[in-house]
Amino acid sequence: MRVVKDLAIRLNLTKAVIEQGKFDTSSLAASRKLEGKEYQIPNYAGRNFRAKVLWRDKYKCQHCKVITNLHAHHIRYKSQGGTDTVQNGITLCEKCHKELHDGLWVLNKKPKHFKYPAHLQIGKQYLVNTLLDAGLLVDTCLGFMTSFWRKSIYLEKTHCNDAISMICRDYAPILTAKDYQIIPKRKKVWEDNPTKTCEEKNGFRHFDLVKAVHRTRGTVIGSIRSLKAKAITLRTVRDDNFSVSYNKTKLLWRFNGIVYI
Repeated sequence: MRVVKDLAIRLNLTKAVIEQGKFDTSSLAASRKLEGKEYQIPNYAGRNFRAKVLWRDKYKCQHCKVITNLHAHHIRYKSQGGTDTVQNGITLCEKCHKELHDGLWVLNKKPKHFKYPAHLQIGKQYLVNTLLDAGLLVDTCLGFMTSFWRKSIYLEKTHCNDAISMICRDYAPILTAKDYQIIPKRKKVWEDNPTKTCEEKNGFRHFDLVKAVHRTRGTVIGSIRSLKAKAITLRTVRDDNFSVSYNKTKLLWRFNGIVYI
């Protein structure tokens, strides 16, 4: 929504098209194989629960690491609402499996229950409602519809071309714009992304758009990812962590809130 509001300053936005994600979670829970390319989750429950769990765990007991007499254990028992999805399984050898059921050790691992489909469906609907509250008209479609429209106008599979297909649908547009990577600057500091100790160095700041001269790549344009002691690393079209020299770098633009590359 920060991106939408920022674009609204520059463009006359009136309508949004959202590609919804639709999952039949009851079929997932019942271990039925799903049909349709719109189901973008590889770990649905198939008929062979044991084979999938052992393959994921590289045919090794996850407690003692032996590779013989292996079982697939349900982390949450089916009698307690557990399912045959791979996320609810763990590979144990026969000895560890028996000891676990006998209460000689405790399994602390918790199963994942359809987090991706559930969060996707809830999140997409929240986005639709938020865009409606912002005064936009909102249309929705599903993944297989986007795929059909994209193939009908002979575009390759990319995120940008999917967006174009959702708008054009039955005619091939003349493309005159470049793809942009859009990054909302992070305000909150997450546990796995600690605060950077260096916020500014030699007049440069994180997320600045710069132009640099590289000895092999020539002129490179990108957004500053990090400010190291002797070099800057950039987010570029070809590389997300490209190193350039301070003295060969020039500031082009300082973004406020949203970064466009």
